[in-house]
Amino acid sequence: QQDFRQYVRSHFANPLEELGIVSLDNLSIPQLQSDEQIVTERLHQAWLSWRVGIVSSVCQELRDYCRELNPEALFSGNIIYPRMNNWHLRGVDVYNYIRLFDIAYAEGHNFPRWENGIAVNSAPPMIMACAAGSNLLPGVWLPGTVLPDTPDQIALNLGESLAYGGHVTAGIWALRMKGRKYAA
Repeated sequence: QQDFRQYVRSHFANPLEELGIVSLDNLSIPQLQSDEQIVTERLHQAWLSWRVGIVSSVCQELRDYCRELNPEALFSGNIIYPRMNNWHLRGVDVYNYIRLFDIAYAEGHNFPRWENGIAVNSAPPMIMACAAGSNLLPGVWLPGTVLPDTPDQIALNLGESLAYGGHVTAGIWALRMKGRKYAA
């Protein structure tokens, strides 16, 4: 909260007037409605701008720290894309975020299929990762949080990676330990 207040003070000449708030003393991070698609509230827009910098900065610090410990270490993380269809409302610049990972893992319910006449797939995060110079492993689930397990399902998942520039090492879900929740 304090960091956001400081950001507002340093980026707005007259924050009380420009953002429509009563006082900076009790200013808090705006709450996100999960169904929002467009942000029109000026305070929320200011928070998004602040958070874009924070998310990438923290990720860069973690990457730098890992490289200090081991210059050959790969930095990897689950970007949880496209589980959220409104990343921009959560203050994440996907391109600048994904480029920080040597290997990004995109876990979501986007197993390739047709659903109500709409193609569901992992193409967007794989294309973004390629453009950003990162590698991406899609960790896709079937509807109902079901893991792919038939040869056709596995081939479709790995083939999608080939088609859109993802990396084909294995279905990442195949690495889950037996006996654990959602394990294969």
